[in-house]
Amino acid sequence: MPPLIAAAAGVAAGAAVVSTGAAVATAVVVGTAAAVITHESGAADFVYEEIAKPVVKGIGDVIKYAVDNPIETIAKVAAVATGQMWAIPLIDGAKTLAQGGNLGDALKAAAISYVGGKLGNVAGKYVSTGLRQAGVNATVANIVGAVLRVPQRRSSTGRTPSRLSRPVGLTRR
Repeated sequence: MPPLIAAAAGVAAGAAVVSTGAAVATAVVVGTAAAVITHESGAADFVYEEIAKPVVKGIGDVIKYAVDNPIETIAKVAAVATGQMWAIPLIDGAKTLAQGGNLGDALKAAAISYVGGKLGNVAGKYVSTGLRQAGVNATVANIVGAVLRVPQRRSSTGRTPSRLSRPVGLTRR
């Protein structure tokens, strides 16, 4: 996979050169050089190991969780799609009850979900605003802010993605 990343870097560099009006031959030379440098410097390995693999694994974990928990997934997607974000903590509490937790466990799951969602939204808003004020491109700042809001999924259950299949109220420390 790292050679594909190096090739992609070369193609991107070549396309950038062509977009400036340079000759195609120049773009080929620059693209080839970028690909070689990316591969030889270890940048391609880094991108593959530290970025591509974890992202693909994370997406796989999310898909597996959705398939393993279809009712919860449908309920949460419906809540988000209709703008009823207030229902997500209730869904988390109901899931805990459905998995055998008691009322205290369900209330704890709902409370963690609520607080986690609020913290994720606040963090995302402040960080994206701060990045924009620091001169970072608005699109990049918005993406970083949105990424900070994503962990509310983790916070809402109190579990890491690899532990999502375990019920909140039934795990003992």
